[in-house]
Amino acid sequence: MNVCTYTPSPVIVVTMKVHLANWRDQALLWIIRPPRWAVLAIVFTLFFVRGFFLYDPDFGWHLAAGEYIRASGIPEHDIFTYTARSFPWIDHEWLTDVLTSYVYQVGYWLVAALHALAWTAAFMIAGWKLKYRSALVLAAVIALPYAGVRAITVSVLFSALLILIVRLRRWYWLMIGLMLVWANMHGSFVLGFAYIGLETLRLHWKRPLRWAALLAAVAVTFINPYGWHMYEEIIRTMTDSSLHLQVSEWQPWQVDALFGTYAGFWGALILFAGFKWKRLLHLDVLLFAMSLMSGRHIPLFIVFSLYELSKLKLPYTFSFAPLWRERGIRIGLTLLASVLVGGLVYSVGRYVSLPPTPAAPYAPEQVAYLAEHPCPGRVFNHYNFGGYMIWQLPDVPVYIDGRMPSWTNEDGVKYMDTYLSVSDDATIRDVEFARYDVRCVLWYRDEDLSTALIEKGWQVMPSSDETFVLLEKP
Repeated sequence: MNVCTYTPSPVIVVTMKVHLANWRDQALLWIIRPPRWAVLAIVFTLFFVRGFFLYDPDFGWHLAAGEYIRASGIPEHDIFTYTARSFPWIDHEWLTDVLTSYVYQVGYWLVAALHALAWTAAFMIAGWKLKYRSALVLAAVIALPYAGVRAITVSVLFSALLILIVRLRRWYWLMIGLMLVWANMHGSFVLGFAYIGLETLRLHWKRPLRWAALLAAVAVTFINPYGWHMYEEIIRTMTDSSLHLQVSEWQPWQVDALFGTYAGFWGALILFAGFKWKRLLHLDVLLFAMSLMSGRHIPLFIVFSLYELSKLKLPYTFSFAPLWRERGIRIGLTLLASVLVGGLVYSVGRYVSLPPTPAAPYAPEQVAYLAEHPCPGRVFNHYNFGGYMIWQLPDVPVYIDGRMPSWTNEDGVKYMDTYLSVSDDATIRDVEFARYDVRCVLWYRDEDLSTALIEKGWQVMPSSDETFVLLEKP
């Protein structure tokens, strides 16, 4: 019996290898440089999921502030606490709060969608011409912990718009109007001065009109409900060293594998394009250093770095590179693609599955119990719960909330320092509780304060669970 065997010709073998190589190259190229519509959809989805499924701890007081301003005007002092009623509160986000309160009348989903749209627009504006578009996805994944329905959305969006105005040099004077609006929406408008100043110094230092535009942009920022006092609040926050240690997002060295990958990608491409010393005058370099000192600056570094990367003249492919170099680049791009896909899956899974409800981290059941069963005295609350309580219990003043880390009382003592002392020191706690007639405490179940009060006979209210505890003084 004759068995027929088939041996492919060398031509067919070569053709198959070429097709296989082309398929692999096309897949890798799609991952590294996907279509803009795919990047747009992925980035928007990431930011919307982050904002919709997890409330920001400060969202509550922002919403309440917007509603108060619409009804009664700009407050002259604090209106939400019983500890700082005489403090001259400067709401440097007053216009953002008002706009949020209007949009919220339609639904929280629209607030989340608009914030996601703003984050997406900022990233796409900054990185529109970026050849390796998958870096936009990696950048979005890195920014997620700092994103959501938060006031920093204004900083990110207006930074991107300022980049656009400076890039379109015929519209340079539009930045004056932009700075006017920015100064009434968030105190980060001072970042705009840094960018305009560096760009003018670097490119247009001999043109008087550019310097005149910068001075005009500074002047219009004084057109706000607080006048020059707006800068008082900004300086207080920027110079508060203890703030950078007590509040998590202000803490230094928040570097993980994803941020390290992006920073390495950014630095490597800049070196590949040819580094010059004047490159140090670009704002992304300064913001990179600031990101190492405070995680809060990471999204701003990402926006400006995306723009700088998009200006580099880099090849789309490396098909003409030497064989050894081509293989090394392929390996590196493959690893980068793996990080992108893994980070995307991890981030979506984390922000969808982590909170059972958007309010889960802020003791919602215990706050609801207080709404139905008011405390006979004042409530001493955890710092993390203050914003949510202001939102859900408008008639119940809180001890502290997210606005107050840098505030000081009449004696020059920070409210945050007193709060921490009350949490840790029983003697100070007794004095403070007697001073304000504190008869309820809303806290975490497994922390020392809860244990100490329960041992002293404070009653555990029925709404308490394994995570949060509501205590009442007998």
